[in-house]
Amino acid sequence: MLTEYTPGTPIPLPNWFVAPYWVLPQLYRQQYAMYKTNTRRCDDRIVSISQPHLRPIIRKARQDSGIWRQNKRELDRQRLAHADTLYGSRDNRSYLERNHIRFAGKPLGRPPKSTPENKDELMHLKAQRRQEYRERIPIEGKFGQGKYGYRLNNIRARRADTSAAWINSIFLVMNLLILVRVLFV
Repeated sequence: MLTEYTPGTPIPLPNWFVAPYWVLPQLYRQQYAMYKTNTRRCDDRIVSISQPHLRPIIRKARQDSGIWRQNKRELDRQRLAHADTLYGSRDNRSYLERNHIRFAGKPLGRPPKSTPENKDELMHLKAQRRQEYRERIPIEGKFGQGKYGYRLNNIRARRADTSAAWINSIFLVMNLLILVRVLFV
């Protein structure tokens, strides 16, 4: 029915009512392409007609978006990215390398062979990775607190900007509660 109107002709319905119907042809094309190729993935996949800006994410037991911080233990003050290993893709690693940020995860490829000459260095690197992984535990805890204590995993906003505002508000409240506890307790 939408194609019956020539471009530029106003449709006699409110935009909020017609907007979901503009999403349906794209959704159909995506679903048909996935059916034909027998896959479950496509680029910019639409998972909600009423919220076409939402994108599916990989589900796993624990996941976070990574925290950027200044690592004070490094002598050269190199920036460090604490992120889940899920985010250690080649694209993400090349982005971090271009911006002079070290990824605190396992390196790609085969592990180097242990020889008497490099044994101490390999043990040091392994201990450093373990310590950096332990530094992520409080971050994971905060995400869990946000999801289950402040309903971060149950956001009901429909628009992208409203969802972002809701998420920002939740983290603001969590940070304010920490500030109150530090200052007044």
